[in-house]
Amino acid sequence: MNYLTVDFGGTLVKYSVMNESCAVFLQGEETAPTESRQSFLDMLSALYEKAASWTVAGIAISMPGVIDAETGYVKSAGAYHALYEMNLMRELNGRIPVPVSVENDGKCGALAETWRGNLRDCDDGIALILGTAVGGGIIKNRMVHRGKSLSAGEFSFLVLGDTALPRNLAWAKCGVSPLLFEAMRRKGIDVKKHPHYSI
Repeated sequence: MNYLTVDFGGTLVKYSVMNESCAVFLQGEETAPTESRQSFLDMLSALYEKAASWTVAGIAISMPGVIDAETGYVKSAGAYHALYEMNLMRELNGRIPVPVSVENDGKCGALAETWRGNLRDCDDGIALILGTAVGGGIIKNRMVHRGKSLSAGEFSFLVLGDTALPRNLAWAKCGVSPLLFEAMRRKGIDVKKHPHYSI
């Protein structure tokens, strides 16, 4: 069977059509549709249409935030503010005629490492993903550990300073953008004059 896999990052959306053996038939990326709920849903519908010729049996969505993977309820969604407190699977029911699953991106990373990566021979482990923010997942007995609040492995919110100010949280110190800006600062490059400056 073939599946459409979609990873909604803070900057880019990466997608592929693959089978259960990880053979990839289609892949690409788009700019992240963070501006509205409608733009997010429209992109998913468009990607499903693009993948239709491969007869996909389902869609697997990876995205930031606190997510109940069993119900599809998205409590929070990182840069996708318009998706907060919505049931994504319910929203997609009727729009897309195949089953849809959704999971936190860090937990997806940990599951992927357990299935085919560096954790494949481990019963317990942790995956740390450095992207726009800091993602992560905890594996216990080869299963993803979500914790009571579904937030286990959310390393972005670790406090790396004396106070819990936003600038002292892991996402503000260890994500790709903060690390690049720090490297530019150390090299004497005026970050605010850089063409990609957006903070």
